[in-house]
Amino acid sequence: MRWGYQPDQRLFALAAGLVLVASLGFFGSAQPEPAPLEGLPGTVSIGRFGAAPLGASTESAGVELPFRAFHAAGIETLTEELVPRLSYGTAVQARDRGDVPGAIAAFRLAAESGHPLASISRLRLAQLLVSTGDPTGAAPYFAFAAEDPVLPASLRAVALDEGVAAMVAAGDPAGALAVLDRRAQDASASGSQRAGAIWRSALIRRDLGDAGWVNAAHTAISTAPQSAAAREALDILEAGGHNHEALETAYVRYRANEGGRAREIYEQIVDGRVQPSPGAPGLATAWFYLGALAEDRDELQQALDAYGRSLDMDPGGHLAHKAVYWRGRVAEGLGQRDLAIASYDWLASQYPSSPFAAEGEQRAALAVAESGNVDAALDRLEGLVSRHNGEKAAEAARWHSLLRGEHGRMERPALDAVKYAPGSFAAVLAGSAVVTDPLPEAALAEAPAGGVDPDAAQQWLDATFGAEEAPGLMDGRTFRMFSLMEAFGQDDAVRTWLSVMVAGAEGRPHDLYAVASELARRGMWDSSMHAAQLLLTPLTPEQRLSAPPAVHRLAYPAPFTEELTQAANEQGVPPLLLLALVRQESAFNPTAGSHVGARGLTQVMGPTGQQIAASLNVRWDISVLNDPATALRFGAHYLAEQIRYFDGNVLAALAAYNAGPGSAQRWLKEQRLPGAEGYIATINYAETRLYVERVLENYAWYRYAYAGAPAPSIR
Repeated sequence: MRWGYQPDQRLFALAAGLVLVASLGFFGSAQPEPAPLEGLPGTVSIGRFGAAPLGASTESAGVELPFRAFHAAGIETLTEELVPRLSYGTAVQARDRGDVPGAIAAFRLAAESGHPLASISRLRLAQLLVSTGDPTGAAPYFAFAAEDPVLPASLRAVALDEGVAAMVAAGDPAGALAVLDRRAQDASASGSQRAGAIWRSALIRRDLGDAGWVNAAHTAISTAPQSAAAREALDILEAGGHNHEALETAYVRYRANEGGRAREIYEQIVDGRVQPSPGAPGLATAWFYLGALAEDRDELQQALDAYGRSLDMDPGGHLAHKAVYWRGRVAEGLGQRDLAIASYDWLASQYPSSPFAAEGEQRAALAVAESGNVDAALDRLEGLVSRHNGEKAAEAARWHSLLRGEHGRMERPALDAVKYAPGSFAAVLAGSAVVTDPLPEAALAEAPAGGVDPDAAQQWLDATFGAEEAPGLMDGRTFRMFSLMEAFGQDDAVRTWLSVMVAGAEGRPHDLYAVASELARRGMWDSSMHAAQLLLTPLTPEQRLSAPPAVHRLAYPAPFTEELTQAANEQGVPPLLLLALVRQESAFNPTAGSHVGARGLTQVMGPTGQQIAASLNVRWDISVLNDPATALRFGAHYLAEQIRYFDGNVLAALAAYNAGPGSAQRWLKEQRLPGAEGYIATINYAETRLYVERVLENYAWYRYAYAGAPAPSIR
């Protein structure tokens, strides 16, 4: 089986030989270049490969060991695929033991190959060259890495930033500016990336005494006012007495959570105190964000008025559809049902392509039902189902089912949410309504690599997508190379390569399963889940439900089983619910962190963690949240507290876990429609609403994958 390869002792013998080769300076800068490659196409004869660089000084029995190790491992030739992998691994070893010249030579060999590891090798080589005081030699490698599509965006950004610094240090600011200018004009780069390049260029120009840096800074802000570069540029411009255009300045402050400053500027704009006037589109923008800021302060009447003014100013503008939607939401909050319905109807008729249109139609239907006209509401929901698919259709179908049953309209057609999106929140709730037998909280035996039955998975893949016609990305030789690299400590290189392989496997189901299985074996849960989701997402509802546990358990893994089960049982929380929460919070990354300071598997905030530590009699230090067992105990404790506080209402408890108990309590008081759907519809924080839905979806799929539920369900 191609994903069933297990490393054997021969690879460890091979690794030992390679380490000896490296220790003798195999890749050292003083060694002559290898002789031309010989043997089969794309291969290097082992004897020739070893004899040429080692030369006459290598005739001792000890030095012959590497070649014996190759033969003992059953490898008679080194493929061009293998050479850069061995070079990269040897380079990392040399670097870690302080042999910088040896690491540079080995990274260079890998960097100049055509292998995907050449991408990361160029970056590491450039960084080492800078560390030795050779920014001139590093600059071209940085420049290549900065534009290399194989590297993740985060590493390309590192290469760009460090490469520009290397060029400046090498006395080549013109070269640095050229790199930044190309980045700024790159249509494939995000607005924030382009803004960052323009701002970095502005700083270099400023240091060179070029007065044009001010115009470049203004351009950076205009390119992506929401970016960190824009905020930094604005701060420095204003500190130097340079004012930027008012609307963009206000938006930068708004996105930087400087609400007071943003409101002040927007009010100056609408009051005519900013000249020249931005015209109707600019005034509409200012009124819209004044509405959003008022809503943030719970000044709902002011928000309603501001959204209305925005719409009146520019009904065809880019924010008009948002102004209509949020006017409807605020009107609901104020109890102005007719205005809310009118707003949602206008949204659907005038802005049908808006991402808010379908939700607006659904909210209008529910508002009509609240007014007592149930048949009209059912008509609206049936129309919504007929015009949409996926989760939107499932949500409408679920509400239709609830209203139909609650009001005895059984003559109306029955709509099944599961049909449209089996894993959606609406379908999960619909499935829960028909699952009456209690199901066990399954013992969380951690799934082995690849799931519980790889044979069943292979049969399902072949039946669903057809048999694989050619060797995939994860064929046996690839596994041998990974195992070889692991044998001498190169897990980081393997992880880099596997992460790259996920994107390369998209649209190739057999490879996605194989890559996901290997990632799971290595504990790379976030990447493994991503690969499994890429496999499952395009499937029809029937195909997804037919997938065997081996596949579902890759998308919904159960790591840290012992620690999680102990924490859940200690606090009286269902283990699968805690598992579902951790999947959403951190994707099982023990060192995960957030921009607001949450840390660990359960993303506990520092102040909350300190309180929990006192309750559990645990010594407190923020670093304890990086320990999986501690993080799981803390998360289970806090979740259990919220469940108790809300009298067993899991939805409210989850909302409190994400947004705080005060908000969760307010949504309970504001809830107008019954059941879980009614509570979810009341949550007006988009992040919290999505969070609650996703955790419960996770829980439903965990029950399906581990507890024997006949369909994803929460009870």
